[in-house]
Amino acid sequence: MGTVTNIQTVLRLSPVFARIVEQGNEENVFNAERPLAALQFLLTGSQFLLDGGLFDFSDEELLERRLVTQEIVEKALGASRGAFDFMNEQLIKREPTDQT
Repeated sequence: MGTVTNIQTVLRLSPVFARIVEQGNEENVFNAERPLAALQFLLTGSQFLLDGGLFDFSDEELLERRLVTQEIVEKALGASRGAFDFMNEQLIKREPTDQT
């Protein structure tokens, strides 16, 4: 049942996200040649690796994979580095900045 739900999620969400990316292409925020295919791949891959419960990642390993997922998303969509920082901001402990 979980696999069917994941497939339905990808098939329903990817066209919506693709329209957003297409708009971002027009506004020069993104530079994705094939938004729908890229998003289907990204959604499927991230669900399988991060949400599927198939891997027994430690917290550190999971964080590393989430950071790599962010890099892949940014590259696949032609977004600037850090454009998707919001994906991991709660997981990353930021060091205080020196304000002297």
